[in-house]
Formats: sequence, C-alpha cells, structure tokens
Amino acid sequence: MRTVIILRGLPGCGKSTLAKLFTGAVVVSMDDFWSLDGPYRFDHIKLDHAVAWTKAKFETAIDQDEELIVLDNTNTREWEYLWFKNRAEEIGYTTHLVEVQRGLFECFGAGRHPVPFEKIVEMAERFERPATMTLEAQVKMLLIEIAKMKVPRG
Repeated sequence: MRTVIILRGLPGCGKSTLAKLFTGAVVVSMDDFWSLDGPYRFDHIKLDHAVAWTKAKFETAIDQDEELIVLDNTNTREWEYLWFKNRAEEIGYTTHLVEVQRGLFECFGAGRHPVPFEKIVEMAERFERPATMTLEAQVKMLLIEIAKMKVPRG
C-alpha cells in the first residue's frame, strides 16, 4: 500500500530522527534545500524556491511510485502541508498526519540547525491542530500501515 506520512512539529522536536526510522522510505525535507551548497543556511528570500524544490522532490518520489514517502517539514499550519496531502491522495496514496511533540525548551538547540528560541515560540503559537485524530490514534494507524507493508505479498 503506497503511503505518505506527513510529519508535523516544531524545529528540534525529533521529526528528522523519526523520519530516519522508516527504513526504505523516501524522505522529502525542505531542510535539504537549505544545505544544497554546503552548511545549512536559511534565507527567507529563497523561500519560494525552497517550496518549489520540495514539491518537485515529492513529485519525483510519486512519479517513481515509491511505496513510502515521508514529508519532514514543520507543517505548522494546514496550508503548509495540504498540497502534499491532496496531491498524494488524488493518485491513490494513503496519507497520515503525524504530530511529533516535544516541549519548547527541549526543542531549542536540539535540531539539525539552529533556530532562535523566539522563532520556536512564534511557530508554537501559530500551530494549527486539525480535529481529526489524537496522536495516539495516529500512531496506531501508522503502525498498522507499516505492518501491512512488511507482510510478504504472493
């Protein structure tokens, strides 16, 4: 079953660490754009380019009919991940939103790149939580999907 997992969470909460646990998954992360030319370097002027690059990488994974794709971005607001969710579902992928949670102070300084504490707080304040499923329900559904993928098909 083709699956897209959309990770959501503040910088430093553990999204990228979680993404690495999905063996064989294609991980799509906007963070990779910011380090194409060397060390991580965010530039808000290039944000439109970063979004386009991330969408193109996602499209490539879909075009290659990848079994499991993990979107590893903050996705703090619905509009930030909705294009990916809709695109995957329109061609038959099952999608799961997974919110990775960690306290603000634990997030600060824990990520792959430095994010000022004030920015983490700002992102936490704008974080939208869809009223669809609890985190526990999301994890259970995700584990079921992963188990299905590991069952040999004859």
